[in-house]
Amino acid sequence: MTKKAPQIIIIGAGLTGLAFAYRCRKPYVILEKEKQPGGLCRSIYVNGFTFDHSGHFLHLHRPETQQLFAQLIPDLARVKRESWIFTHNTYIPYPFQAHLYGLPGKVKKECVEGFLERPAVPSVANPDFYRWSLGTFGKGITDHFMKPYNEKLWTVSSRSLATDWVAPFVPQPSREEVINSARSPKTGNFGYNVQFYYPKAGGSQVFVNAFADRTDNLKLSVSVEKVNYRNKYIETSAGEKIYYDRLVSTEPLPGLLDRMGSLPAGVAAARKKLNWN
Repeated sequence: MTKKAPQIIIIGAGLTGLAFAYRCRKPYVILEKEKQPGGLCRSIYVNGFTFDHSGHFLHLHRPETQQLFAQLIPDLARVKRESWIFTHNTYIPYPFQAHLYGLPGKVKKECVEGFLERPAVPSVANPDFYRWSLGTFGKGITDHFMKPYNEKLWTVSSRSLATDWVAPFVPQPSREEVINSARSPKTGNFGYNVQFYYPKAGGSQVFVNAFADRTDNLKLSVSVEKVNYRNKYIETSAGEKIYYDRLVSTEPLPGLLDRMGSLPAGVAAARKKLNWN
């Protein structure tokens, strides 16, 4: 079946796709391959317990986003972060680099000495995360925490991680704060997420549903099988051919390009260099 409307096709009903639809003032359809909206922000409910696919919290530093979520979800809890790291058979508060006191003596010594003797951050525009961490925190903190933690989190080598989008979220205590953290168990407030907002019940799915309940034309369990970008239509798993004026994709870029078929040589070559996890 062929459809000439709507004007805009949105691929993916995660928070990005749903938020776009919420603000969109033109006809659209949202296509989501899963049977539940939310993408990586979905929650699973089992025997009275709620499990999020990943940790998703609202930081809401901008007044306009604070106002938006106050309207969408009036009953949000404001939570003070209390995160701990299990390492070297002990628990220390997050962030590691500002709470060295509880570490074994040898590890603590390596972290402090490495920090004081750290090399300069590479002057290149965007050094890899490992080199950036060495220049920012030194070898001890990098090898004992920054490297293993971020490689576990992102599932790629720290030498493959670009710094420009990771580093701004990493707390960077001063020289005095690092030294004092090795001498005293006192904790401080470090990082952008010292406090955050979270639903009182229902998990991160509440964020998703707040948008999904206010959008129209959401189709679940429907995937995009082919994108004809020259003639501006898509083919779905439901056997539909839908034309569009604008295509908004929130899926990983390699997947979208693979469904476009024949690509210009330059785009095809660039596609081979893309990596995602």
